[in-house]
Parts: sequence; C-alpha cells; structure tokens
Amino acid sequence: MHVTASHPPDLPEPRTGYPTGSPADGGTLLALGIELHRVRGCLLENIAGVYRLAAWQTIPRLGERHLADQVAALCRQMGSRLGRRLWDDDAHRPLLHSSDPTRHPPIEQMAFVLSPRPPLRVWVAALSRGNSLEAARLAVGGSAAQLQGMTVLGVDGNAAALAQALGQHRPDLLLLVGGYDLPDAVSPVQALAGVAAAALQQQPRRGRPAVIFAGNRFAAAAVEQTLAAVEGLTVAVAPNVLAAPLRLYPGMVAAALDEHYWRLCRRLDGFGLLGEWTANPATITTPAASFTRLIQTWMQLHQLPELHGIYCAERWMHVWAEEGRPNPLVFLTDADPAQAAP
Repeated sequence: MHVTASHPPDLPEPRTGYPTGSPADGGTLLALGIELHRVRGCLLENIAGVYRLAAWQTIPRLGERHLADQVAALCRQMGSRLGRRLWDDDAHRPLLHSSDPTRHPPIEQMAFVLSPRPPLRVWVAALSRGNSLEAARLAVGGSAAQLQGMTVLGVDGNAAALAQALGQHRPDLLLLVGGYDLPDAVSPVQALAGVAAAALQQQPRRGRPAVIFAGNRFAAAAVEQTLAAVEGLTVAVAPNVLAAPLRLYPGMVAAALDEHYWRLCRRLDGFGLLGEWTANPATITTPAASFTRLIQTWMQLHQLPELHGIYCAERWMHVWAEEGRPNPLVFLTDADPAQAAP
C-alpha cells in the first residue's frame, strides 16, 4: 500500500518542491504547522550558507477563529521573544515585504503543514465480509481519516441497518466497496448502491455524508447515477480498492479520502489566504507528506536499506521506507504504544 498525499485543490498545482537553489540564495524561512489543537512555528535563518534554527514556538489553537488571526498570534509571540517584527499589522499578514530590510528583515519563504480539522470520519459499507472490506480498512488507515465502523449489507441487504448506523454515528463520508472489476458482475454492486441511497434518503439533508464509491468499475456509472438522485449528496468515484484477487489499490482510495478532507479544510475561515502567503519553492503540504519525505531523506543520507519512522501526535503515523520502493508504506493508528505498524 502507498499513500500519495494530496494538496489543497485551490492551489494551481501541487507544490511539493523544496528549495532548489544553494543555501546562500535564501533568507529567513518560516514554517508553520496548523493542527487541530495547536499552532507551531519554526524560524530558520541562513547563517554562512547553512540554515539554522533561530526560534521554535507553540501556542494553543484559538478554536474556530480565522486562520490568519491564529498565525498572527504566533508570529507576534515569536517576534516578541526575538525582538524582531514578524507580522505586518498594516497588511494583516506575515512580514513578507519590508521598507526597511536592515531593521526589519522580511520573511523570504513560508511553508505550511496543515491538519486543521479532526480526522475524516468514515463508515464503510460492503457486499460481504471479504477482501474488499479489509482493503477498505487499509485505505482508511493510510489517509487523513478514521474508521468509525462497517456495515455488511449482502446482496439482499435492507437499508434499515445502514440507516441506523449513519444516524447514530453521523460520519463525514460513506465509503462503498464491493465486487471485482468484472463486466458481468455489476448487478450486486448496483443493488448495494440502491440500498445505500435508500439509507441516505432517511438521513436529514444537512446531515448526509458524502459518498465515495470504490468498487467494480463497470458498475461505477450506474452507481453514481443512483446515488446522485439523493438530494444534496456529494458523490465521487475512486478506483476499485480490490480490482481482482491480490490486486489491491488502497493508496488510490486513500488519496480520494484525503481530497475530501482538503475540501472540508477549504471551508475554514482564512484557509485561502495561506496559499497567497506562500511562494515557490515553499509549499502547503500535509503531515503525512512532510514526515514521509523526512524518512526518505534520512534513509538516503545514512544509506540505510530500510527505515521505520513513527510520528507521535494525536494519531500515530507509521512510515516504512525500503530501498527500491518508490512509495513508502504509510499507516495511521490511534495514539497507543501497543499499536503495531502494518
């Protein structure tokens, strides 16, 4: 399994690059992490051609306040500690330009690592207790999502069980899986979509989860049409999580889950401003993408055949990189030392 970390769709293109010039080409770099409960800042200064840590600051997240206000609070506190101006009160943004660069040197590069919302709450519905269900579990575990539960409907399933689960747990997203990619095996999958649509109709319009279908691709168009008939429903189609025996694609489904997470992030006040403050080669990225890049870089630097890294935060992120494997394994678990890597 591999996970390709997604990026905010409002950016013109994914920007995963790191500074390509020599260290002497750059000035002050400010990296900010906006998490669910805190905001972190790291200020790096170019000293004799080498970037060195100048300051590190962590403050509590200010609830649902505008993201720019939260960045401002961190910049002001960090600047006060350093005796340096990092926030432009007139422009209401970080000090990216300065009329007096000697007294008030500007920030030349900014980067953001974002996980500002709780994990995406996902409920999985499948035709049977089989490999598709386990592949879906892998997809959710490798994304910015958290598995709330599963419902096995069967070919003759009724909507009552699924409707009850959705009403009780109120997930952000319903993931539908089932069926290999076979053109003559679409009927059971279409029946699954009908059951799901009936269950979704029973939910309040504002409380209906989005839906991603990741089953038999030959049934995808009909499934999407069935689900689109439910008023106000957001429907997306991803590659089949289990296209054939031993052909698992959880990474592609994980990427689709991450895209939906980013769509929800874009609704946060001030999210769009962050992209305006960054400049190439700085970036907006995710904790998964940043930590995966760190593990790959460390492994290459020390010429290790493999490396297992664990990022301990609200959820633990396991990254397993191996020589010759272009895409490391990424899996998230609850913050429990007893949890094992995949």
